[in-house]
Amino acid sequence: MNRLQQILLAILVVQIVVTGVVYMPKATAAQSGPLLANFKTEDVKSISMDDYDKNHVTIVRDGKDWKYVLQDGGLYPADGAKADTLLKKVADIKANRLVTKTATSHKQLKVSENDFVRKVVLEMNDGTKYTFYAGTQPGGGTVHIRMDGQNEVYLAGGLESNDFGSTPAIWVDTAYINEKSDTLTSISVKNTKGTMGFVKNASGKWAFKDAPDKPLDLDKFEPAANHVAELRMTTPLGQKSDPAYQLDSPQAVVTFTVKKDSGEKTYTLQIGAKDTQRDAYYVKYSESPYYAMSESFFVEDWATKSKEDFIAQPTPTPAAGAPADPG
Repeated sequence: MNRLQQILLAILVVQIVVTGVVYMPKATAAQSGPLLANFKTEDVKSISMDDYDKNHVTIVRDGKDWKYVLQDGGLYPADGAKADTLLKKVADIKANRLVTKTATSHKQLKVSENDFVRKVVLEMNDGTKYTFYAGTQPGGGTVHIRMDGQNEVYLAGGLESNDFGSTPAIWVDTAYINEKSDTLTSISVKNTKGTMGFVKNASGKWAFKDAPDKPLDLDKFEPAANHVAELRMTTPLGQKSDPAYQLDSPQAVVTFTVKKDSGEKTYTLQIGAKDTQRDAYYVKYSESPYYAMSESFFVEDWATKSKEDFIAQPTPTPAAGAPADPG
């Protein structure tokens, strides 16, 4: 090996060492305790979470319970066990696996102020706020974490960015209508295409209410009926209506009857405007004080289809003398 090769090799070794110092997790003597100093889970008043798609969720402690903050400022029951588990994981984040101290690496690791996987703000009872960013996940149940206002990025174990759920469905029970589909006995629908009715006959099979002789396409009808009885929402909206919902003159009104031990009960689902950006409809269930949004997949059939759409079409039969299908 000549002198030039030795020099180049030495430069390469130095570069590798520098890269390891900057980017590889390592224990630090100066800081090895909790990343969030003086943090106590029982003193957390609220948790706010944002993601790169501009989704936002805030949950607050309401006495002994956790509540999801609605867009009108109201509160909706949240999953308290999940919130408590998350806070315990946050409290366990240690400052002993330093990844980098350079601000230029924040964007690459998705922990910069304008480019992050999750931004989390924890507000304490005394008004103190802990703000940090959760970024990329190198694997093994680890995630890069950076405290706001600091350059240091740490590798946190036992945690993932998705633990900081930034959509309501992570924190609330999405069951908006919670009846059993097999207890349905009738459904009536009024929408912009007209009216239609369906009833379960004595043999337990569905048929058109006013035209039992017409064949009902069960492959289309039954999923739509099941969605009514067990409707899921994407988010609760609050207890006050809004002109944007268009529920004063809904696109569709679905009236359905279910069999109970005490007799039959009749309920109503109103379907309002469609939010094309979210691919969801505004809805209001007669038994819930809350307005909500539900995915188009669950309610669009009732908002847009007519009676004719549910009539089963006869299977075409080959004409007489036609050659048999070779398949």
